[in-house]
Amino acid sequence: MNRQPLISVIIPTYNRLDVLAELIESLWRQTYRHLQIIVVNDNGEPVDELKELYPELDLTMVDMESNLKHVHARNRGLELVRGDYIMLCDDDDLLLPSHVERMLREIEDSDLVYSVQFSVAWDWDFYLRAAEQFRVKRVPAASALYAFADSGNNMSGNLEDMRPYLDKLSAKHGLGELPTKNFFLLLEEPEVKARRAETELLWNGEPVVSRRAKQAGGVSREA
Repeated sequence: MNRQPLISVIIPTYNRLDVLAELIESLWRQTYRHLQIIVVNDNGEPVDELKELYPELDLTMVDMESNLKHVHARNRGLELVRGDYIMLCDDDDLLLPSHVERMLREIEDSDLVYSVQFSVAWDWDFYLRAAEQFRVKRVPAASALYAFADSGNNMSGNLEDMRPYLDKLSAKHGLGELPTKNFFLLLEEPEVKARRAETELLWNGEPVVSRRAKQAGGVSREA
């Protein structure tokens, strides 16, 4: 590459300022610096303070007039993209410092690269539609981190809430009847165990502490 491509990062968020601050901190720590960061606030609490805390970042804040959920929020972010490539993040993701640099290197022979597990129905819908038309590659390195818990506000923690989305996914892609199982349960399936792929573990266990947390004199969650 003769020049540094601009990477546009789209982040929908809704009332999770603390974890969003940690994601912004992890983007600030990236070894690849040519980033356009678009935060789409889906009619939640104000997030503008992060722009003041990270003045060195190309950080754009967009406020939705009503809560339309993450798909509409991402589409709003797409309208502002200036980059050569697009990276989609959830507001509770954490990226290790080499993540963007690694993914940019890997995408040279692909159209879409990913390094995380798809744990919810809309992630799989996106993947299946993309794989039909584009060159998709899994990068075998755990450079993006996310939390799993038996309790919490993640959709996969409640199997009853998952069912309607899973039914829609099955009908849309002709997948037949699928069992209602989250990431933890699927890991124990013999078919899944047989298809496990090697992944390079990169995280050293150090937590990501945002400037917002430091300013408040507190600590952030461990990645």
